[in-house]
Amino acid sequence: MKKWCVALLVFVLAAPLRAETVDSVPNPLHQQRWWVSDGAKAINNDDTLAINRAIEDLKVRTGAEIAVVTVQNTGDDSAKEFATALFNRWKVGQKGKDNGIVLLMAMQKRRVAVEIGYGIEGELPDGKAMDIVRDRAVPRFKQGDYGGGLLAVVQEFSQVLSGGASSPAPKKTPGLTQRQTAPRKAPYQAPPVYREPIYNEPNYGQPSVAGPFDLLIGLFILMIFPLGIGVFIWIVFKIVKGLNTRQCPQCKRTMRYLNELEDDAFLDQGQRLEETLGGLDWRVWRCDTCNLQHIERSVKFLGGHEDCPRCRHHTVKFDSATLRLPTYYDEGVREVTRTCHFPDCNYSHRTHEVMPRRQRESNVIIVGGLGSHHGTSWGDSGGFGGGSSSSSSSSSDSGFSSGSSDFGGGSSGGGGGETGW
Repeated sequence: MKKWCVALLVFVLAAPLRAETVDSVPNPLHQQRWWVSDGAKAINNDDTLAINRAIEDLKVRTGAEIAVVTVQNTGDDSAKEFATALFNRWKVGQKGKDNGIVLLMAMQKRRVAVEIGYGIEGELPDGKAMDIVRDRAVPRFKQGDYGGGLLAVVQEFSQVLSGGASSPAPKKTPGLTQRQTAPRKAPYQAPPVYREPIYNEPNYGQPSVAGPFDLLIGLFILMIFPLGIGVFIWIVFKIVKGLNTRQCPQCKRTMRYLNELEDDAFLDQGQRLEETLGGLDWRVWRCDTCNLQHIERSVKFLGGHEDCPRCRHHTVKFDSATLRLPTYYDEGVREVTRTCHFPDCNYSHRTHEVMPRRQRESNVIIVGGLGSHHGTSWGDSGGFGGGSSSSSSSSSDSGFSSGSSDFGGGSSGGGGGETGW
């Protein structure tokens, strides 16, 4: 019994020291559909959100992709070898462009490695990439700010790949504390230029006087403006009057339009019910000379009713209830019930309709639960790259523009490097 207890204790104490494998590292696109796989639990939520936002902005602007990974231990492999194997398994970057980066941090070994794709080695050579890591990440790692260090590296990589030069590392200014910064000089602004009045110009200071032509133009405008308003009102009046006028087919006289109380005497039960429900408006004109009626059917806008396929009356009212709300990854479902309210009809029909997925707006950050996304379209590659990889997925609820939620496409030739802190 004592041997079993000792063995169990050794297993529990050695569990944190067991090394991860490339296969055991969780795929961030499969779990959260973001760019960070924080297996070492070293990055807080704010830094995770900022890293995802920076990488997604880079993806939208340039198509380049960065995977940020933290692990506890890489075992017999160095951090660089682990990053290379992980890059080739996930295939970070776009197919044919090879513009991916894997930024990996091994906590127990206190090592950080960078793996760079073929396509961006010209913009971000190995030496430059490792200088950025040493300047931006290593000082923060020594202070325990792992998320801040990784964020600083991602931001610097993004600036370089977007066409900007890498900014130099911050230097300490003598005589200032750690949180103080050297005062900035105000940018030079040229003084405003004023044109001084020329006092010896002719007629300086004299009020301008309108000429005869200006007076004629003013009088013409005063005359034509009311006339134009009158013509417009007359045209509108004629149009409205024509819409509400009907001629008797026998005597050719203008028929009289009946109001809502008068026209009920000439409508049947179904027509009166349709008006009561609010879906239709029956309009009646009467010729008092020939005792003829002219009845027209007018469907009300947004009346909320439809024609019944059984009794043919406009008395079907439809109601909807949402069964599943749509998300950015899944379509929604709602139940639509159509019921006829005409007496003795008893028509009822129930269907399920698909609600489209929600669409992201540009430059909007959406945070929900443990995951986060920057609300922009991710181009044509959906996830990391658009090609195939060793672990493919055909999920249709990815939220990316291509419908894929897996890595794929990019390749690396071993570029990058490794350093410790």
